Amino acid sequence: MTQNLILFGYSGFDTTQIKNLSDLTTNLPDCGVILMEDAVIGTSTTGNNSYDTFLKAGVKLYCLEEDFNARGLEAGTLIPGIESITYSTLIDMIESSPRVISWL
Repeated sequence: MTQNLILFGYSGFDTTQIKNLSDLTTNLPDCGVILMEDAVIGTSTTGNNSYDTFLKAGVKLYCLEEDFNARGLEAGTLIPGIESITYSTLIDMIESSPRVISWL
C-alpha cells in the first residue's frame, strides 16, 4: 500500500489541477492517486490520455470503476497502467493508508 493516497476528483482536462497534482506527486514519496468523479475523464483509450506523465513517472494510478461506468465510458477501454478498483477496494485502501489527501 502507498504511504500517501490522493483522492482526486477534477477532470483530466482541467490542466491547472493536473499540473498541481503533478507537482504534489513529484514531491510526495510513495504516492498513489485514485481517480474518481470527473477525474476518470481522460482515462479511456478512446480519448485524450491526461495521465500519461504520471504513468511515465511511476505514480500508481487507480480508476474508480463505478465512476468510469457512470460517465458512459466503455468497459475495456481503460488506459493500460491504470488499475480499475471498486468502491469496496477504495474503502480498504483508505483504511490501510497512513495518509489520505482528499482533493475533490
